[in-house]
Formats: sequence, C-alpha cells, structure tokens
Amino acid sequence: LVVCPMTGWGLDGPDAARPVYDVAGFWARSGAAQAHLGSDGYPAVLAPGFGDMATGLAAVGAIGAALVQRARTGRGRVVTTNLLRVGLHCNAWAMSSYFAFGRTLRWGERDRTGNPLATVYKAGDGKTFWLIGFEAARHWPATVRAVDRPDWLDDPKFGSPTGRRKHERELVAELDRIFAAKPRAEWGPIFDAAGLWWSPVLDAGEAAADPQAQAAGAFIDVPASERSAAAGRATVT
Repeated sequence: LVVCPMTGWGLDGPDAARPVYDVAGFWARSGAAQAHLGSDGYPAVLAPGFGDMATGLAAVGAIGAALVQRARTGRGRVVTTNLLRVGLHCNAWAMSSYFAFGRTLRWGERDRTGNPLATVYKAGDGKTFWLIGFEAARHWPATVRAVDRPDWLDDPKFGSPTGRRKHERELVAELDRIFAAKPRAEWGPIFDAAGLWWSPVLDAGEAAADPQAQAAGAFIDVPASERSAAAGRATVT
C-alpha cells in the first residue's frame, strides 16, 4: 500500500494534536504572514483554501513518486505532508535568506520591494496591474519607452538598479502619477508595444472570462447536482 496522512502540524512534536486551519499552519506559523505586513503593521489576510490546495498538491506529488517506486520495487510506503511544512516551503525565499544571512525579509508594501519595476500599480480607471521587470537592468529601457520618459535613462537617481532601489519610493510615486493618466485598457497595448512585461490584476469575474485561462483549460463544466438543477443551472463550472 501507499499511504499518505495529511495533517496540520505533522505526526510528531508538541503541537501535533493542536487544532488547525490552513491560515494557522500554512500562513501564520510558517513565517509567511509576518513576511507580508501591510503599512498598518498587520499581516495580509489569506483567502480560505490557499494552504489546503498547496498541501494537497504536495500530497499528490509524494503519492505519485511512491507509486513509481512501487512499480519498480513492488514495495509500498508511507509518505506524509502537512500544512506547516508546505507553508515553510512556500515561504522558502524568506526562510533561505534567514538561514543564509540571518535576515528577516518583509514584503507587503508596494513601494518597498527593492525594485520599482516589480510591483503593483493602479491605472486611471482604478484597475490594477503588476509590472514584472524582475531583471531590473534589462527591463528599464522598456519601462522608460512605455511611460515616455527617455530622460530617465541617464537620470542620476533612476538610471541604475542601485539608484532605483535607493530612490524607490520617489520613482513609484512618479510612476503612479503617470499611470493615473490612462485606463488599464489603454496602458496594455502601450506596454506590449514597448516590450514591457506586465500582467493585469483580475477579479474572479474577469478571471472567469479571461480567454487565456479558458485556453489553458482552467475551467471544466460538469453535470449539475440536484440542488444546482433545482436552482435552474444545467451545468456547474
């Protein structure tokens, strides 16, 4: 047999039997919540199920590996996963920084990411989008083209990744003013033409209608349950 117990805290340890939901084991106690503090000093509130889904995927991977091993050896095994361990794994950037350098990292404030080209902005219609220029030097020329500020290429404050990091809040404020001049639907083609990497921030309704999500096979219609049929629905997505 291949057996996979899934728990909150693990099978051993002083809190193995402690009550848990994913917001506690995956988010709060893994260090991930504290690494995502807002300007008010509180951690971001995680939507229900994030930790559950990630832990489920970890279990699927472990079970799959155990099945391959069984096919080769004929032997079963016990594999385990838990919310806390998966939360620590997903918080690997912060944990690795701590183990390597003793530093405690923090995210959550959009103008303190260390890279103004890799944070979230708001267009003039209130819709938000993420710039994903994580390679700061590579993506700076495209950013300058998109916002029509060629003078920034040689700006002593903004012209280098080090300068942009040092003057991050000032540059984010400048970009905020520029992006507020147009709705997101107008910025998108400008970004694409300039070669600027970005992504819209979508709500659930927009994500459901997203042609890329549909093409990726994200949604599947299944026959309606009796309750859904009674509510007038023929299928459920």
